[in-house]
Amino acid sequence: MKNRKKYFLLVGSGLVLLAAGLGGFYLHERLVTSPTAEALVSDQLPLYAPGDKPVKINLKTLDAQTGKWSDWPVTIYQSKSHLNQVKQAVLQFVAHSQALGIPPGLAVNEVYLTQEGNAVVDISTDGLSPGTMGFFDELLFIRGLIETLSKNFPQVRAVKLLVDGQDAPTLAGHYALGTSESVLAAKTPTN
Repeated sequence: MKNRKKYFLLVGSGLVLLAAGLGGFYLHERLVTSPTAEALVSDQLPLYAPGDKPVKINLKTLDAQTGKWSDWPVTIYQSKSHLNQVKQAVLQFVAHSQALGIPPGLAVNEVYLTQEGNAVVDISTDGLSPGTMGFFDELLFIRGLIETLSKNFPQVRAVKLLVDGQDAPTLAGHYALGTSESVLAAKTPTN
């Protein structure tokens, strides 16, 4: 009877470990192959653990009829790392950018948080077709990303955009990027 109990305990433990390993593999594959993480190259994948609590955040976009910011609810996971939560939000924003009215082709290279509370978002424009992104599209992407990060993560004080790892004057040739876009400017009400 004891041997049978040990056998079932070992088999049960083995199945739990196998399930955990497969769950981690599934999560990693889901993150790597899903549209939200296609372009993220990070040594910190996965961005959340299987037991992390799902939490709703709002992506910010301009309502075409009212001209005011509106919410696009999505789910991220409450990772123990604030950086990983911010990365999830940025990936969700880029993955939903077409639905938010932004032309396809932008991807995330990396996201960093500085000790001063700045979020640095490195964007790749390699997949962007020439001439598809105008001034309004750039404005919608840049300000929408700033609004998304500032409204969902109070610790983010400013957002700096890099293009392919470099400071750039614009994202796609229209909207002038400063050294950083102040969250204070994003919090200023627009009428």
